[in-house]
Amino acid sequence: MSELKEHHLNIHVVDVNGRKIPGATVAYYHIGEDAAFGGCTTNMFQFMPSSIQTPPEVKAVVIEVTYQSHKMKDTVDLERRNVTFKFKDVELPGAPMKTEIILAFTFGVVGIATMLAIALFLPNPTPFQYTIFRILLALECAGVAAVIPGILSVKIGNFIKASSAIGIFVIIYFYSPASLVIAGSH
Repeated sequence: MSELKEHHLNIHVVDVNGRKIPGATVAYYHIGEDAAFGGCTTNMFQFMPSSIQTPPEVKAVVIEVTYQSHKMKDTVDLERRNVTFKFKDVELPGAPMKTEIILAFTFGVVGIATMLAIALFLPNPTPFQYTIFRILLALECAGVAAVIPGILSVKIGNFIKASSAIGIFVIIYFYSPASLVIAGSH
C-alpha cells in the first residue's frame, strides 16, 4: 500500500445570493473512480478546511455537492485552497448578506457623524432644517439598528406599530428629545 498525501481544501457551498448553505453534502472522488473516498456535510457557522488523503500521484479530484434535489460536480486541482460551489437556483431565506449589513451600518455611522458635525456648525436650525435633520437622523439610526440583533416592538396609539429597525425609526422620528428642549427654552 502506497503512502497517502494529505490535501486541505476550503469548500464553500452558497446560494444565489452568496449565503452559506447549511446541510449540503460534499463527496470527493478520484478521477476515473466510481467510489467516494471522502465526504462531509457543510455547516453554516464552521467552514474548516476539508482534509483529503490521496495517493501522491493523484493531482485532481471530482467534488460532487448535493443540497436537497440540487447537484453540482466539478474537477478540482488539489493545489487549490478554496473552492466555491454556487447554486444559482437555490435562494435561502434569512439574514441579509454581509455586504448589505456593512453598507447599512456604514450608512448609519457616517450619517450620524455628519449630523453631529452639522449640529456643531449650525446650532440654531430653522424649523424646516430641524425637520429634515430629524428625518435623516431617524433613517441613519435605523441603518445602524438593522445590524444589531434583537427584537424591538413599538406601538404608538392605535395606528402605528413597528418593529426592528423601523421601530427605531419611529422612536427617533416621533419622540424627539431635542424638540422638548427647544420648546422648553422659549
